[in-house]
Amino acid sequence: MKQRKSNEDRESRQRTGFNCVLYGAWAQSDAISGEIKNIDEAAGKVTSKHGPAKSLGMDEPMTMVYRVKHPAVLKQIKVEFEAENGDSGYTVTKLQKK
Repeated sequence: MKQRKSNEDRESRQRTGFNCVLYGAWAQSDAISGEIKNIDEAAGKVTSKHGPAKSLGMDEPMTMVYRVKHPAVLKQIKVEFEAENGDSGYTVTKLQKK
């Protein structure tokens, strides 16, 4: 069974590109695979680029915004990263879900 992946300080939550699985009624057959492109914690929304969402009647891959039923889950996103201080400022060189 696929593990639920939660959907990251305001700027670091923008454009995460993390792979995720969005769940409809939390049944495996309703799982939607994709990646989170943006998290708007204030609005309680995420933007996901994902494959077909059969449980929603969507047969084609797309990018769309979803409301988050329980916005508190947005605070649960944790990452580990490595960074370096270069000529253009601080740059993340490695990023992974914790």
